[in-house]
Amino acid sequence: MAQTRNASLFTAELIVPAIRDAFVKLDPRQLIRNPVMFTTAVVAVLLTVLLAVGQDGLSTGFKLQLVVWLWLTVLFGTFAEEREQDPCVYGILGPLRSWNPLWANVHIYAGMLHDLRHTRGWGSKLRVLLGRTGWRPEDVSLRFPREKPDLRSFSRFDPPVPPAARLYAGLHFVAVS
Repeated sequence: MAQTRNASLFTAELIVPAIRDAFVKLDPRQLIRNPVMFTTAVVAVLLTVLLAVGQDGLSTGFKLQLVVWLWLTVLFGTFAEEREQDPCVYGILGPLRSWNPLWANVHIYAGMLHDLRHTRGWGSKLRVLLGRTGWRPEDVSLRFPREKPDLRSFSRFDPPVPPAARLYAGLHFVAVS
């Protein structure tokens, strides 16, 4: 089974234009189009002035921390736009195939527990718990392969609901309302 390597997000052809665009987006005419970022930028400017003046009674370390966090938020909040060729897909990407809300919340931990039990070596066991999301030890991946969903053909779990079940749910909704 050939392993494919994910393309890195930290390549020059992505980072250089994103940094340039992030500074272009600091233009107030651009920021005003996004009220949250505009407000964050205004507060960052005001706190930077307060930090420089130093006559407000707040500790310098506290102001410095706020200024750094706010400017990082303004810069990286405008860092890169979503690319059309890489659409965002939110939620569970694999086949959950269940309406059970408990399973929807714990299925990821069940998978981690499975990998934890079947991997060899304490380093791999620790990395299952502390590694990046979706990381699996190589020995477990070979013995228990998981199919990666193709996001271009992603489809929601939407099983057919019989008319009687729809009527029953509708009546309950009306009764509770």
